Amino acid sequence: MTNMEDLYHRLSLLRPIINEICEIGGIPGASIGVAHQGRTVFSHNIGHRDIESSIPPDSNTLYGIASLTKSITASAICILVNDGKLDWTTPIVSILPELNTVDKYLTSELVITDLLTHQLGLESSNEWWFGSNGTLLMKKSQAITSFNALKKVGPFRLGTGYSNWNFVLAGEIIERLSGMSYGEFVEARIFQPLQMDRTTTTKNFQSADIENFARPYGALDDKPMVLLAPPPVLDGTIMVAAQGVQSSLNDMLKFTSALLAGCKEGDDKDSPLKLTSRQLAGHVFCEKQLIGKSYALGLMRALLPNSIGGGHEMYGNVPTIKSGGSTRIVVYHGGSQAGYTSFMSMLPEADLSVVVLTNSIGFGGPSGWIHELLLETLVDSPDKTNFIKLAKEARANYLRKIPRMLESIEQSREGTPSRPLNEFVGCYSNRSHEFVVVIRQGNDEALQVVFQGLESQAWDLRHHHHDTFTCLPSLNDIIKNAFFPYMGENAYTITFEVEDGNEVKRLLWPHKARLAPEDQYFDKMQNAGVLEGRGKQYLKEF
Repeated sequence: MTNMEDLYHRLSLLRPIINEICEIGGIPGASIGVAHQGRTVFSHNIGHRDIESSIPPDSNTLYGIASLTKSITASAICILVNDGKLDWTTPIVSILPELNTVDKYLTSELVITDLLTHQLGLESSNEWWFGSNGTLLMKKSQAITSFNALKKVGPFRLGTGYSNWNFVLAGEIIERLSGMSYGEFVEARIFQPLQMDRTTTTKNFQSADIENFARPYGALDDKPMVLLAPPPVLDGTIMVAAQGVQSSLNDMLKFTSALLAGCKEGDDKDSPLKLTSRQLAGHVFCEKQLIGKSYALGLMRALLPNSIGGGHEMYGNVPTIKSGGSTRIVVYHGGSQAGYTSFMSMLPEADLSVVVLTNSIGFGGPSGWIHELLLETLVDSPDKTNFIKLAKEARANYLRKIPRMLESIEQSREGTPSRPLNEFVGCYSNRSHEFVVVIRQGNDEALQVVFQGLESQAWDLRHHHHDTFTCLPSLNDIIKNAFFPYMGENAYTITFEVEDGNEVKRLLWPHKARLAPEDQYFDKMQNAGVLEGRGKQYLKEF
């Protein structure tokens, strides 16, 4: 038996474990594969890409790959550097002169590596742009002005803080230097040359002119899967360079194999991907991991023995993966958006890559457990982890989180009365983010909060105590609305503040723990341009 035959045999033995993790974790369909030296040596397609029609996935089925997009964006930047369009030391403000962040030093010194390795020390708030029901809360035209408004939460270049906003700016740079849209550039310079013909930034599962697309689902508590609205991030939207690519198992294995091939000395000369050794190298050590973990460009990098993680660690104890041989470097990233979760990793020393694509918001990050199960096998770890046990524990912790938050809110309720509800009604603005919160009374006269004045973003408010209200729904309602159950309790809390004796002047929405309270206030607008009728208020124009 050859080494590859032995590897295939060992990976094949994992199929029933993978299937059980999918069942435990609420994954309806998945496409999973391993490539060695550019050749697929193992693939496993399970479940359904379309539950309603009982259609299984295959290795060409498209999935939203979410933040795996960041590695493609980093590759696009490397191509532009190789083209001479910018250098690693080129000030970003020289490319985007409208850049004007809250920190003058950061504005003048910011370079592309800072963005691709998350060293800015700015807030990472996804709540400014990500809405429920497949809705974006910001337009692409707001990208740079919104970036300029991000507040400082840490020092520049003295730590890492993961943020989608960094890749928003990277996408703007790609478009400015290439004269093309982000999608056009990666299609012309990456997808077509690598024959990634099952990869797109312009289609989703509802598009009429594309077939074999996994539908996005949400796993409900002890109920059937629910079909979700498609993720709204496509070419021409604000977050396309952070998470706007849809791809297949075969194509992502082509991409990871090309990255690995380019790392061999001189082998990126004829490859469409350029400077791949630099992309996969460690550039900045992660906080609390001064030796073992670092950021590559649009990727994470770990030196084994180490934990990998990538989101599912919030629900369970991530194991330390040990290598049983000479393979010690793992370059990886995870992806998560409403209806799709994914992982990919590369083992440069062994020329191996792994891709895991799924079509669900699962229970406790099951795609992460599958990814680590495969990695543990590929590095021939002497310590075997019981990933089924971890998946069960993560599922239980996931299902307990929202009920515990609801219980905590109820226990802290003081029973104090509210002032008349109509006094809270109005439009409240955080002008630095061009973001509006509308407070209205619904048909039953109860208060509702409407983010950005969009009907799709209306949530019922419940009086908590004094002038504080909460809007935390059940876990199932969160999932049905294509939202993520990751936010903390404070993100579902709104407190109104009274000034000048008895007049409501502003509200506090403390959605981000690292952000100072004074940066999370919304001032009541005196002339908001609203339409009034039946106690409801809407913005005339978003």
